[in-house]
Formats: sequence, C-alpha cells, structure tokens
Amino acid sequence: MPMLFMFAMLLSLIAFVIGLVKPTAVKVKSKKKAGIVYGGLSVLFFILIGTTADPVIDTSRVEETTITEAQYIYDVPSLIGKNIDEVEVLIGEAERTYEPTELQEETGFISSEKTFVKNGEDLMISYNKDTREVIELFISSNDSSGANSDTDRLLQVGNLSQNESKYSVEFIPAMIDPSVYTGVLIKPN
Repeated sequence: MPMLFMFAMLLSLIAFVIGLVKPTAVKVKSKKKAGIVYGGLSVLFFILIGTTADPVIDTSRVEETTITEAQYIYDVPSLIGKNIDEVEVLIGEAERTYEPTELQEETGFISSEKTFVKNGEDLMISYNKDTREVIELFISSNDSSGANSDTDRLLQVGNLSQNESKYSVEFIPAMIDPSVYTGVLIKPN
C-alpha cells in the first residue's frame, strides 16, 4: 500500500509543479488553486505513506541491548551435584538423547548424553547411564561458525565463574583455530 501512495504522491508533485507553471495543463483555473489542490494531495499522500509503511527496527541496538542485559540461560552452579533426572526436573526435557549401543556397553562404555536447548543455546550433559550421576556439562558456542572467542559470553550463558570450588571450567579450542573456542566444559569437583 505505501508504494501506491508513493506513486500517487509523485504524480501529485508533478501536477503541483506543472500547475504552478501552467495551471490549465492540470485542469485548474489558477496557480493558487493548483498549489492548494496538488500541494495538499502531495502532503496527504506523504502522511499516508508514513502511516502505512512497515516500522523500521534498529537491529544493531536490539542486539546490543540483548547482550548487555542478558542474564544467564542455564544456572549451571545449581545443577552441580544433581543427577540427570534431577537436572531434567529443573531445566525441562532434553531435546536430544544419546544412549550407548549394546556393543559399546559390552566394552565398558556407560556414558550417555542429553542435550538441552534454551534460547538458542545448547547445554550437553554427559552422565553415567547406570548411576545417573552427571559426569560433565558442555555449553557450546552458538556462533554460526561453531566457535567463539568471547569467553565471557560462554561463562555468562551458564552463570559460571572461573574461580569456583564446586566445579572447574575449561574452554575447548577449535581444531582449526585454537584462538577461538567451540564451547566451555564444566566438570564437577
């Protein structure tokens, strides 16, 4: 609809200019009447364009606000010491679950994994299939490249601190570029 009003405004502006030069060409008797009629229509269409156009959102400002005001997404310290069933009660059902195959179990592999997704952030939890005890947690980088150099952001997602006695954190470097990280690994102490 704004395009229609823009086209009508353009035509009325052309008629306004022509009417000021030669009023009979736009079928009015005087320059004053051409100015009032076609100038008024131009203003009217300009207002209609503004009222019917889609709002413009400054996304750079929205992202900046989201990042600076963002709180943690997962309260990982509150999950330390809990088994996987207790974790699921706190943060909800996992989006993906990996259980070892029979062959893996025969070789002694008893680690299972559950991945939780909240606000676009992944939290993967490895746990002992038999005891249900949480072995480690991993918060992955949500960057489209799969890696991120912003370690503060990774810590913020999990409400983590590097100097905590209940757990240890380790940033996992990307294989291709060790200056960026695929995520942060959290191990209960």
